[in-house]
Amino acid sequence: MSSKNQADSSKEFMDLAIETMLDSKPENRTDKSCPLVGAVLVMANGKVEKACRGELSEGDHAEYTLLERKLGSDDLTSSVLYVTLEPCAPGARSTHKTSCAERIVNRRIAKVWVGIEDPDPLVDRRGMQYLLDHGVEVELFDRELQDSIRLANMDFIKDAEERASKYDDKFLQEYMSQFESPILSARLDDLDTEEMKEFIDHNEEFKLVYDSDEFYRVFSQLRYLAKKDSILHPTGLGILLFGRTHRFSFLMP
Repeated sequence: MSSKNQADSSKEFMDLAIETMLDSKPENRTDKSCPLVGAVLVMANGKVEKACRGELSEGDHAEYTLLERKLGSDDLTSSVLYVTLEPCAPGARSTHKTSCAERIVNRRIAKVWVGIEDPDPLVDRRGMQYLLDHGVEVELFDRELQDSIRLANMDFIKDAEERASKYDDKFLQEYMSQFESPILSARLDDLDTEEMKEFIDHNEEFKLVYDSDEFYRVFSQLRYLAKKDSILHPTGLGILLFGRTHRFSFLMP
């Protein structure tokens, strides 16, 4: 399959995951807002299955419904998963529950396309890090699709960010991942200039000029760039968002 056909196919499944996300069932709880989540699995044999949060039972994660309740007896080796929200990380749920990231690794899924990072402080980038640490390839949805996911999940994101603000710096530092740390083997020219310019143009509130001092300051604040020994490097998140073709060589163990 050509790279263009692969890109077209990936976009089709991203769109399907977002469409499925909108079917998520509301939960009967008042302590916090719950996300809308859609998941689509493309198996190595071409079979496609989908699920949304709460589809079969209230509160069930989309990945659990898809991987265990719908496809529990299928061989999912080398499948590709498209999910609108970062899979939950080990330790993010109650102790007796397996995290979605662990389920993905256990089922030998080869690649996961993630819509947006989960801003919950117990997950935030740790789910993606767990996948990378266990040999699963990770890629993010197109940025315009990320915007639509965030818009549909405004209440959930607001609640999660408020929860994150209550944790102290020590906690946040403990769970810093390589997504927020400089990748010392990477250089600034490993980032795609046009992708960064498009990002700036799409987010007019930044009012940035590419390659200016303000550009580097803001991108550092967003944790796309970080310094080590006074040298500016892309972070893992910067590589994921703006890296060129071989982005994953920097992130895989």
